[in-house]
Amino acid sequence: VVRQDSRVFATRGYAFVMVWCDGPKEEVADRVFERWHADAAAVLDWMGQQSWCDGRVGTHGVSLVGSTAFAAVQVAQAPGAPPRGRGGVRR
Repeated sequence: VVRQDSRVFATRGYAFVMVWCDGPKEEVADRVFERWHADAAAVLDWMGQQSWCDGRVGTHGVSLVGSTAFAAVQVAQAPGAPPRGRGGVRR
């Protein structure tokens, strides 16, 4: 599925970034979401520093992958959230 998704986005002119969240599978759900928010902030900052990023970022995912994508949205749209990275990933 990831290869198919990456091809679909790439052929339409989008950069495609697949992020794997790390950590123990036994972690309590609340702790997982805290870590995902921190990971999402780091990824958004990194993406904003890339020459190919104009600050517009979309997320995609279902089930668990959807939850991590949603964490990125929550980080970017949090009240008072700063623009992320050089390109200023926007809300």
